[in-house]
Amino acid sequence: MTQNSNINITLYAETNIGMVRHGNEDNFLVVDLSTSDTWTVENAEAPSSKLLSYNQGHYGAVIAVSDGMGGALAGEVASQLAVTIVRDRMLQFQATPSYSHFPFHERLRLSVEQANYVIHSESQNNVEYTGMGATFTGAGIDGSTAYFAQVGDSRCYLIRNGKIAQATKDQSLVSQLVEAGHITEEEAESHTYKNVILQALGAQPRVNVIVDRIRLKRNDILLLCSDGLSGKVKGVEMFSLMQELNWDLKASCSALIKLANERGGEDNITVVIARFDGEGLEERSTEDPSKGEFVSRDPALPDEVDASLLIFGDEQTLRPDDDIISKVKDRERAGEVVETQEVQATMLNMQAITPQMLAQMSVENAAEPVATAAPPATSSVETPTALSASNSNSNSNSNSSSTLSHSEETRETVEEYKGNNSRAITLIIVIVALAILITAAVFFFRGQ
Repeated sequence: MTQNSNINITLYAETNIGMVRHGNEDNFLVVDLSTSDTWTVENAEAPSSKLLSYNQGHYGAVIAVSDGMGGALAGEVASQLAVTIVRDRMLQFQATPSYSHFPFHERLRLSVEQANYVIHSESQNNVEYTGMGATFTGAGIDGSTAYFAQVGDSRCYLIRNGKIAQATKDQSLVSQLVEAGHITEEEAESHTYKNVILQALGAQPRVNVIVDRIRLKRNDILLLCSDGLSGKVKGVEMFSLMQELNWDLKASCSALIKLANERGGEDNITVVIARFDGEGLEERSTEDPSKGEFVSRDPALPDEVDASLLIFGDEQTLRPDDDIISKVKDRERAGEVVETQEVQATMLNMQAITPQMLAQMSVENAAEPVATAAPPATSSVETPTALSASNSNSNSNSNSSSTLSHSEETRETVEEYKGNNSRAITLIIVIVALAILITAAVFFFRGQ
């Protein structure tokens, strides 16, 4: 919980539909947990002036971006559910005795897990939203510490000491290919499977939220964005552009979006930039790290939440949003969403991916410039079905709902895949044999 309030947060956020899509499935979240003042896409054009620059309160803050996927309204519903549920649960957990004793970062983790549960339940119970999901990249600010909560491939960058570094790790297939040394970061930008993500909110009943922490220093800047920006503009380019604009946050948001649109703008684009200063933060030094430290899940943190126990601290200000789905549909009727959106990312539905398959995929990418889906595969990185994450340190802390061990899951998946191949080969042989017999019969009767 925040101990020193002498920390000033200055920020700005902006989202854009892009140049190709007909609806915006991105969303963002800015919430002061001490006052419940909130800024999302719902009030994107009229943010509260209290949130543009303020002293951090007792309960801290959360900023985040979420990139929805699914088609029609599903993606927009998913991303709005993501930011709204995280906001509501953070407010509820800090006011509910049975949850408030957990550290800030565990309440953040549990809030994201709750968003996953709600999105998955809605996708299972409503045919309109079958298969919907969303990424989530959040930064929870608790005093002088920032906690990054990551699901999917949206990003958070840290700017300090005249450099920019990616503070979160993409949970994507190409990220694994790069890490395994099969492709370079430059090759990843145009890879066949660059839109394949390994986790998303709503894809499975449970999700493994990767949490990292880093100590903030004076004049640090955090930049959170969807892949509509990071897929078009490199981190060093973001840094240079902001530097040219003398670190004006509002101008930087607009300029970054403009640059992404100039380079095609095929996707929705969302960016949130926050700067931290004040006497509550230490001065920066050249030895300060640019990467966060992994935080494992507290074994005492519950897997399920009893909603009947949750309360809001102030019934006048801390209350849940109105029905999200109805609000999205109202915007559809108003003409804001007029056409079905294609799925922005493919979520792999497999147990594991072996290093051999990663190598094979890198070879396939060089030989096949166009592909529509990831092949059946197995890997050392568990996917949503196995509920693990791309961070290798988190394997022992995975919040998996599977009753099989990792080795059993992998073996079972490989055997099933081989069995499917055997049946397919047998079927092909039978069909070819029948074709030969039919052809022979035709020639035989013609000769009579």
